[in-house]
Amino acid sequence: MYNNWITDMNLAVVNELINKDYIQYGFAFFSLVLIGVIVWLLMKFVKVHDKLINVIEKNNKVLAQFIDEVKLIRSEQHEMRDSIVKFRDEFSEVRIDWAKRPCQAEVARK
Repeated sequence: MYNNWITDMNLAVVNELINKDYIQYGFAFFSLVLIGVIVWLLMKFVKVHDKLINVIEKNNKVLAQFIDEVKLIRSEQHEMRDSIVKFRDEFSEVRIDWAKRPCQAEVARK
């Protein structure tokens, strides 16, 4: 087995140090400092969290407006496409003389 007298001696030294007043006051002071740091960090976290929530809400509003605009553009695009298809159909049905003429560049080459 190990030398028990060495561990017993170390325990005695540790117990003697822990029972001293300045060590206990140091632990108490350090504990209060740590609690203060934790409270300060929690307050900072709450402030950052509130700012983050505000930013997320503003982003959601902007995204909703963007989606509405995209839907509007898409509907206008469909209307334009429908009118172009309608014009193409009407143009193909009508036989206009100027529509049958060849390109002027081709006429000039001949």
